[in-house]
Parts: sequence; C-alpha cells; structure tokens
Amino acid sequence: MELSFVVSAVKRYWWLALGGLLLGSAVGVTLRGDTETVYESKALLYIAPPSVSPETGGSSSAPYVAGPMVVLGPHSAAAAPAQVIGDGATAESILGTLSVVQAQNTDIVEMTVSTPNARVSQAIAKVYVQQYFANLQTQVDATRNSSLAGVDAKLLALQEQLTAIDAAIAAAMAPYLPAAGTVCSATCPPIPPIEQVVPNLVTEKQSVLGEYQGVSATKNNLELGDQVRVSSQVVQAATLPTTPLVSSNRKILAAGVLGGLVFGLVLAVVVARVSRRVLDNEEASEILHVPVVGSVPNYRISNDRRAVVEYLPANATPFIDHLRVRTDALNRQHHALVVLVTGTDVSVGTTSLAGALANRFALNGADVLVVDADPLHPELSELFELQPAGLPAYSGGPPRAPGTAMLLRPTRVPTLQVVAAADMMDSGSVLRREDVPKLLARLDPLADVIIVDGGPFLGAASTVQFAHIADAVVLVIPIGRQQKQALALIGRELREQQPNVLAVTTPSAPLRRR
Repeated sequence: MELSFVVSAVKRYWWLALGGLLLGSAVGVTLRGDTETVYESKALLYIAPPSVSPETGGSSSAPYVAGPMVVLGPHSAAAAPAQVIGDGATAESILGTLSVVQAQNTDIVEMTVSTPNARVSQAIAKVYVQQYFANLQTQVDATRNSSLAGVDAKLLALQEQLTAIDAAIAAAMAPYLPAAGTVCSATCPPIPPIEQVVPNLVTEKQSVLGEYQGVSATKNNLELGDQVRVSSQVVQAATLPTTPLVSSNRKILAAGVLGGLVFGLVLAVVVARVSRRVLDNEEASEILHVPVVGSVPNYRISNDRRAVVEYLPANATPFIDHLRVRTDALNRQHHALVVLVTGTDVSVGTTSLAGALANRFALNGADVLVVDADPLHPELSELFELQPAGLPAYSGGPPRAPGTAMLLRPTRVPTLQVVAAADMMDSGSVLRREDVPKLLARLDPLADVIIVDGGPFLGAASTVQFAHIADAVVLVIPIGRQQKQALALIGRELREQQPNVLAVTTPSAPLRRR
C-alpha cells in the first residue's frame, strides 16, 4: 500500500481519524483514573564488610555492597515487614513498595519505601533496616564464636551451593548451546543471555556470592587476628514523609491518545480500501488503465451563464491550456480536431470544461465550434436559445433556419460559435447513434476544432458513438462520488474503440450551477 493512498484516505475520511483520536483520548482519561498519592520514606545505609569502619576504611568496598543489596530484595526478606505491618499485607505487596539503589561511586545505599500511608512507609523502611542489621549481627556473632574450621565449613557449603547453582544454570543453557564438535558459522542461532533464560538462578547466585564474600572477609580477619565487628552503619534513619508525591499516570493518557490516533488512521485506510467510491486520481487511473491528466481547478462562474464559454478565470487557464496542448498533439482523423468532452455521471462539469477548452482554442487562433450533444441537460442550447439537443422540434416551436451557417450561434469570442446537434438533423428527428458520422461530416469543414459537449458517457448511444469516432475523448470524473464499478465499465468501453482518452477529475460538487 503506497503512502499516497494512505494520505488520500486520511484526507477523505479525516473524520474517522479524528473520531479514533477522540475515542483513544477518552479511553486514556478513563483508564488513568484519579491521580495516585504516595508517601516515600527514605533510609541511607553505609555498607562495609565486617571489621572495616568508615573511620578507618581505605579503599572503596563497593564490590561488597552488591551482596547486601541483593539480600534486601528476595521474597524471604519481605516476609518480616509484611508480618509486622499486618492488615492483610503480603510479601508480594511489600516487595512492590521497596526500591534499593546504590549511590554512584559510593558505599551508600538508599532504601525507599512508597505507600499511600506515610507511617506505613516509615514502618516498612524501619523493619527492613532492623532486619538487615539483625541478620548482619547474627552472622558476625556466629563467625566470631566459630573457629577457622567452622568458617571453612561455611565457605565449603556456600561453594557447594554455588556449584549446584552453576550446574542448574548449565543444564538450563544446554539447549541453547551448539553440540560438541560443532563449528559455529553464520547459521548458528544466537545464544540468549543467562539472565533471560534463568533469572531466578542468577538472582540466587548473586545472593550466595554476597554471603560468600562476607564469610571470606571474616575468615581473613580471623586469620589476621582482628576483632570482627559490624562496620555498616545507618547514615539516615527511615524518615516520616510529610509531603505526598502525586503520580499523574500521564503515560496511560499518552498511550490512549496515540493508540486512538493509530486506530483512526487504520480505520480510515480500511474504509477507503473497501469503499465502492474512487478515492483519488491514482485509483481512478488504475481502474481506467489510463493516466489522469490532473484535477480541474474549482473556479466560480459569474451570473452570466454564457461565461461558461466566453470567459475563463485566470486560475483555470494553466490547466485548461495544458489540456488543450495534450489534445492538439493527437493524430487527427478529420479536417477538424474533434474532441468529445463527456462525464462518468450527470452534473460533473462537462459543459463548463467543454466551454473552457473551446475558449482557449479560440483565443489561440483556431476557429472553434462547440456542439451541444447532451441529451439529458442541454445547457448550451438553453443559454444560446438553440433547439434542445436530443429532442424533436415541438409543435409550434421556432422554425429551423435554412442552411447550416444560419444554425450557428456567435459568442463574444470572435472565432467561437455554438450549435445544437439536433438543429443539424432533419426536421422532427432526434440525434441517434447512426446520425453521428453524418453530423460530424457536415461540421468538419466549418471549423478547425470541434468540441462536443456529450454529457454523461452512458447517457445516450450517440455519446458512445461520438467517443468511438472522435480524435480524443476528455473524460470528466467526479472524485468523491464516483462509483468504482461504473468507472470500470466506462473504461472497458473506451479501451475497445478509443486509444486517445484524457481523464481529468473534478471536485465532488458540480462545477456548473442550475
């Protein structure tokens, strides 16, 4: 699907795109709901290995900080705060309130708890801090009272635990690794990261490694004879928040607006695709198998209806001149250039276009004759008081003038004349299909260019016959209300008999006024 089709579909069905946008906005506003107010309690911890105090600490202990940060995150660590808070609190709900972040390039860990209740946020943060230091003190006491053998046993147990975790990770990754002896080439599938395959094992391994590093540091201190003590400290106790933070949920509203706009655009394109009406010039060209020359400018016509033939507004001149050059360049089968201007429907502006084209031919030096052969709406006959085209002479009507020259009506353009097709027929007859060649034979010596206003293409058999024997056919298509099926039928009829078809489009509203 080309971009031009999408643009034309949105232009035609802009109200669908706008409706989708409004619908998406309404959904976004509904789903966003009321803004949520939360209170954040913060606690700052200095994390250091046992026996290393902030006063005597040398190099940064940032690698050690990762272990306690992981310890604070698991489900088991949230069980104690949930039990203390009570009131239906669960470990899962507590974990959703906690955020643990290490300050960049420091050993400071910031613990943040966010809940709708200020005191609950502070209580949860306090329990987390107390639990962490209680567990740390328990570990230090147990290590201080144990011997190096006990420490070694603890390290061995942790090492076995790490080995088991590594084996489980290897087993989980085995299906993604190439077989032994296989030489990987460009055809080998990519190996997913471990964090994607077994995220729970990776988290467990990090926790065990943190504990292993702590026990290992304790062993070093025991071997050196230093007294093991808790060196981590509370830099800032859990605060009692007083100012709430408001979460506006703007992302939900933005997603609703964007989703509604996309839905509206897709709906406009789908409706344009399944519609029975022609969307734009490109689609009309595809149906006709004929290039569309362009769109006729929408210009105003003065109250003097003869201005359709005798006067052409400046804004329409460039397009009409382009159409005149295109028709004048075609091969002629007659002495005069015969151009049929016909439409795919009624009131599409064929009379206005035929008059404008004749005007430009005449002002460029050609003797032009405009023939009113529209059987459904003989507008030129009405304007210039001619015998109505396609209708017999009515009883008591004005007698026909003897001689062809007397049937021509002059205009304010010296070399431009108008004639009704029925005036050229025998008395009491109508313009039939078989009369068209005789009519053109009589008119051919009288002008350099003959412009035939044929009205709707399928409105009369005479118009179809004009299309077959004319040097060129200018087909007027009302974009916006043109049915695809009718256009395809007209296209097949023209392709069979007429190679020189110049298709033009007009706005959906007719160019002429009745």
